[in-house]
Amino acid sequence: THNTSDHWQFGGELQIFSNLVPVRAINAGVDGNSLQLNSQYRWHESRAASAAIQVVDFSDDNRRLALSLSHRHTLFQDERHRLAMIESAYASKNSEQGGSYFNPESDLAVGVAFEYQGLLNRYYENQLSHRVVAGVGSYQQQSFGSDVTWDIEYEQTWQRNQAFSLNYGARLGRRVYDGESELLRSLFAGVNWRF
Repeated sequence: THNTSDHWQFGGELQIFSNLVPVRAINAGVDGNSLQLNSQYRWHESRAASAAIQVVDFSDDNRRLALSLSHRHTLFQDERHRLAMIESAYASKNSEQGGSYFNPESDLAVGVAFEYQGLLNRYYENQLSHRVVAGVGSYQQQSFGSDVTWDIEYEQTWQRNQAFSLNYGARLGRRVYDGESELLRSLFAGVNWRF
């Protein structure tokens, strides 16, 4: 990531054996590499827009090209609370259809979400915060029409100091694959340790 000014930021990422390859593809012996280029423009601390282009080159000769856009702006903020609105769009196209993993010829997703971040407790650098995100959108897949999607997520982050933090949470959502809806449930956790 490179900041060219107070407003512009550019970055990129190259992954060999990319984590963007679906688990179903990996189980079928398909792997892949990916390249992503992204940029962000910040008007100020409360408003930013970003764009990313991504290419995933699968070992089964499929190549996925994806473009994502987002705009985020703060609606309310004080010392302990912040509420933001996020508008997003994502489109992708695959060179090959079918196979062992979800691989639409082309698709488009648009959505809006509200994100609340709050500080639960702080003692010097040691702090506990939480985050709630709720969003709704529309997903359109070529040959299958469009349908409603939604997500709700809750996360807590414990920051011990500048070098160590721990986060954990749960996510519930609705997705549509080939015209069939699925309820997604997941738990997640992560550690950020700088040394």
